[in-house]
Amino acid sequence: HLAAVDSLLANGAEPGRANAKLGSALHVAAAAGHLAVVRRLCTVLAAAEPVDGAGAAELAREAARKKA
Repeated sequence: HLAAVDSLLANGAEPGRANAKLGSALHVAAAAGHLAVVRRLCTVLAAAEPVDGAGAAELAREAARKKA
């Protein structure tokens, strides 16, 4: 499973994206007990900078406010 996850991530899959029926890939992997996949997804998600609904990163907005 880990090789498939790596391939999907390398080709632009969004690991934090969720759907209403299944939840996110992290939820599915955790529910199925795929610890290696859970660890990989957590690592990728922890490295990502969250963005708001407008696509702006909070850290970038905060830096801009401090410069102003």
